Amino acid sequence: MENCFNEKESFEFAAKYPDVPSELSLRVYTTRLLGGNSRLVLHGGGNTSVKLKLKNILGEENDVIFVKGTGWDMASIEPEGFTGLYLEPLRKLRGLDDLSSREMENQVKICRIFADAPAPSVEALLHAFIPRKYVEHTHSDSILIISNQKYGESMVKEAMCEKIAVLPYIASGFPLAKATAAAFDRNPDIDGIVIMNHGIFTFAEDVRESYKKMIAYINQAEAYIERQIKGKTLLTRRKDLQVPANAGSAMARCVQVIRGACAGCGIDGKQERLYTEIRNAPDIIEISLSEPAMEICRSGMLTPHHAILAKHAMAYIASVPQDDESLKAVINREIASFKSGYDRLFYESSEPENTDRKKKQSGNPSLFFIAGLGLVAAGATRKAAGMAADIGEHNIRAKIRAFALGKYQAVSDAHIFDIYRNMSKKKTGVSASLQGQVAVLVGCGVTGAGIAKSLLAAGAAAVICDSDKSFPEKAYFESAGAYHKNDIKILVSDVTDAEAAEKAVEEISLGFGGIDTLILNSEHAGSLLKSHEYKSFSALLRAAIPVFERQGTGGNIIAVGSEETLRRQISEIAEINPEDLGIRVNSILIQEKENTADDRAVKKEILGEHIGNAAVFFAGGLTPTRHAIVPL
Repeated sequence: MENCFNEKESFEFAAKYPDVPSELSLRVYTTRLLGGNSRLVLHGGGNTSVKLKLKNILGEENDVIFVKGTGWDMASIEPEGFTGLYLEPLRKLRGLDDLSSREMENQVKICRIFADAPAPSVEALLHAFIPRKYVEHTHSDSILIISNQKYGESMVKEAMCEKIAVLPYIASGFPLAKATAAAFDRNPDIDGIVIMNHGIFTFAEDVRESYKKMIAYINQAEAYIERQIKGKTLLTRRKDLQVPANAGSAMARCVQVIRGACAGCGIDGKQERLYTEIRNAPDIIEISLSEPAMEICRSGMLTPHHAILAKHAMAYIASVPQDDESLKAVINREIASFKSGYDRLFYESSEPENTDRKKKQSGNPSLFFIAGLGLVAAGATRKAAGMAADIGEHNIRAKIRAFALGKYQAVSDAHIFDIYRNMSKKKTGVSASLQGQVAVLVGCGVTGAGIAKSLLAAGAAAVICDSDKSFPEKAYFESAGAYHKNDIKILVSDVTDAEAAEKAVEEISLGFGGIDTLILNSEHAGSLLKSHEYKSFSALLRAAIPVFERQGTGGNIIAVGSEETLRRQISEIAEINPEDLGIRVNSILIQEKENTADDRAVKKEILGEHIGNAAVFFAGGLTPTRHAIVPL
């Protein structure tokens, strides 16, 4: 791993923040260097700190520590992502024999320099107790491959020099902070500490030296792994497994079934839909067909932080039947088995008073490893699914090397489920009305951008489809500035053609997991009120129906157009009997001014946002409305 510290670059970086102490700006610089390498940290994992002197509003100089704030990603952190804390009160806490997590959190909050600063890392006390100016902490893949072994402690000592202390796994918080401080007391000359099944800390008085030590010791670990596994066969393919025929179609069917099977498991009983993210690099597919694939799924995650974002294990799907009912049976069986194990571990590791089901996360898997197809991650948001997928990929690749190195042994499930409960207690907020939904707008036209913005504002992922690419491109660029680009997809296709419709539905499913709301906008070009071109949506409807069937979660079909086009659309929709699948059908009528009986009813131009708002109402399901017409 390359040491990326550049002195000139560091000075230029510090100059960008003239109002920030130079020690903190340099801390931000090296934190980004660490965070930019996914082999070191992923999605909010890891933390860093710096100790310095700072004057308060009265001009009194105090020892303070700036620690990375919870939720900030090290790859893109800014100075405000670090929480300043008065150091002396924190150090005094070391004299206590015990400190509950709740009281620790309270004491840290009391010590904040700025009341509106983010909550500091749960390892803030650890950083405070280590008597060095700069401290770094990562979840290095190489360190975890070695420490997650049955004889990991001796292997870490063999791989590292005597200037690295090794501690058993201890949950982050006061006990870990006390243990690391004691390790430092026993040997003040150490450069760092490895926490088994967790990661590595390094520290120094100089920012460059502290960062350099992190890279150097990780390289030592990597060199050790390479020496030990050299010449070993990492993968042996199972003879009974193979890549399914027509892999793209097979994966599309799988994600549709997974989405449906994992829906409806919200803590409050409300139906919650998920998005999926696919990872199918050649090596991932090859590993999915290998002998250790099932063990990769069943063995624990590399580090507890990964388990927080992607559960403690994965589900393994060894076969992909060609008929839908058999596929549903296979996937539902694996989910049921996973949930049974999850629930058992949750309650076995809980105190009786802490087993409230309302505080428990969904027991569904976040990761599915499918033989011959790759990895599928499911998440409540596109971001959550992407983070889980990244973690799954790292674990799969790292575990292959860990298995070759020795006997892989992750942290116990009891520790993981203790973390789950603490995270569940802190979970707050209400999700957007369409969160988890995939809304497909077909027929973009001049109103597409406004419709897409309404869908995105309500929390949906929006697919904008039109045969004329200029309209969806315009809609994309108008929407992408306000919403995450991963939540928007352009699809240039004439879905009135049967083959094109099939390909479009497959592409949407591979990108998002399926379809929940289908908006059929008869307006294709020109003025909304003057264009009366009509094309049949029959091909698209017939292509989409199997998706709704595999998901089994109902959905919405919303027709948009003039009175004449709506009559045709409703007739086509009726032919496929969508309501047998729990799909609600509603319409938005676009009225021309000269055709309205009451001129007072039309006082301004109909905008895409108006159509979008009506679509959000229907898709939100706040009322069990069907066969309704909203006139605009």
